[in-house]
Amino acid sequence: MIMGLLLASLFALSACQKPQSAPTPKSNHLRQSTLSVAQQADQVWRQTQTVTQAASDKPERATAANTLGPWTTDRGRFYTSTAFDPTTFSASRKRLSQTGPLISVAQANATLKAMGAKVQLQSLADLVYLKQRGGTTFDQPIGLLIRGQHLYLLQMTRDQTSGAITTGAVYSRRFNYASRQVLSLDAITGTWATTEGDQALVRNGQIFTRQSQAYVRGNIQALAALPAKTLYTGMGFYLRQSQSVKASARLSRQSLIGGDLYDHLYLFLSATKMVRLDRAGATVFTRTSKATSGLVPAQVLTVFDLLDQQDPDSPVAYLLPHGANTWSAALTSSLDYATINYSGGTTAAESVSLTNGQLSIGHDQNHN
Repeated sequence: MIMGLLLASLFALSACQKPQSAPTPKSNHLRQSTLSVAQQADQVWRQTQTVTQAASDKPERATAANTLGPWTTDRGRFYTSTAFDPTTFSASRKRLSQTGPLISVAQANATLKAMGAKVQLQSLADLVYLKQRGGTTFDQPIGLLIRGQHLYLLQMTRDQTSGAITTGAVYSRRFNYASRQVLSLDAITGTWATTEGDQALVRNGQIFTRQSQAYVRGNIQALAALPAKTLYTGMGFYLRQSQSVKASARLSRQSLIGGDLYDHLYLFLSATKMVRLDRAGATVFTRTSKATSGLVPAQVLTVFDLLDQQDPDSPVAYLLPHGANTWSAALTSSLDYATINYSGGTTAAESVSLTNGQLSIGHDQNHN
């Protein structure tokens, strides 16, 4: 009797309850995490590893590498001299499949493991895919994942009929040389030097050095003055950015940077620390004085100023002395070496002399 009442009660209770719905799927936290980091301003990513696979039945291997150009993420967009918007796997699947066999989740996880990533995918939808803004010229069959300080790039289509292939690359946003603040031109004015004795002068928004007996100069550019899209889609800037990451130096809209026609970049890290970047690597300068006299003779600075006033559209890259009051003036297309005049070089040469404050310009017979 008791058992019958209990069963009846349970039956009545279950009849009154609403049927339970299936659990709501959790949001794609891996993809959302990547998008969240991509919303941060001016994040630059330099390559640290390449992942390759010798054959389809061989394990993937990661090796140190710094050959690929950098990625920049800024306010939700991705840049490599071209602007990309993030998109989903479902929106990209057809386009990806047109470039080759699409990898499986297991293959993607094997690549991530080789990269050293401490995460595994549940679906290819866990990755972020890219769609070029305004075209398809640079569409790439890749998926991206950001975790902590690393960006993982996976090749989503692979054809190993020809043997070894690259399956992905690892990028880092850690740099040895990076400015943590936007500096003003006034803050860096003065004389700078290395421990080896190299010197530089910062004056009126330009940087001057002495190289091969010539007085060489370039503009110092506050990149924060440029819109993100203008800067990050500029090929000249991207080439400079690619140059700087080789020396583990971060170049972004936060940077204050100068250059010269000899392919040097001068990246200001603080009001008292600067790094020169070139093919030899990175050389640190410190500011030794706020004075703007001494390194470059006042007469030379006067000649630069007078030449600028006379023809601002044909800037002088350097002045090479030839006796008293006479110089060879090398002209170039622009003193904005960080964004415009990537190739450097001279466009013409003039002979310049200064007598009683009067500037004379003629054909240069001494320029070499």
